[in-house]
Amino acid sequence: ISVGFYSTFIKLTGFTTSLEHYLIAGIIALGLIILSIYLPIKTSFKAASDTPSSLVTGIIAFGASAAWLILFSLLFKKGAGVPVWTIELSGLFIVMVLWFLFSGWMKQNWNDNHRFSLASGGLMASMLFGLVTLVQAGNQLDIICQVVFIVIATGLMMLLRKRILKRNAQ
Repeated sequence: ISVGFYSTFIKLTGFTTSLEHYLIAGIIALGLIILSIYLPIKTSFKAASDTPSSLVTGIIAFGASAAWLILFSLLFKKGAGVPVWTIELSGLFIVMVLWFLFSGWMKQNWNDNHRFSLASGGLMASMLFGLVTLVQAGNQLDIICQVVFIVIATGLMMLLRKRILKRNAQ
């Protein structure tokens, strides 16, 4: 997936990665590997409040994903004036904040509805971001294909949600 994303990114932007970017990414990856080795497995944080509804979980996932995608889109704008490394680290920061937030809630009343909302909120943000990007590019065929994809994916998510609710009712 990463290779495909990287290839598409280069094709769309013409951007090539410098040695500095590879070093930053390598240092971050190495740091996360070391952290995961030495961090106790049962590390979690006590939630400041009760677990929110699955709707709120989905909204948080949508908002966090949208925030990252908006920051990421600055890479495509010439003269945005934002250093690339800050955008790279912003994604890591967003993931860390979500981990701290959700790890406490997962210990309480977390269920399949919350997991579904978490995944679908992030998916909806990325699908809509893709649509907005394609509308800005102006290629009608790409826009139509993206809309069809969004409709199919939303329909499949609705079916999955229905199955989750049916299974939980039993």
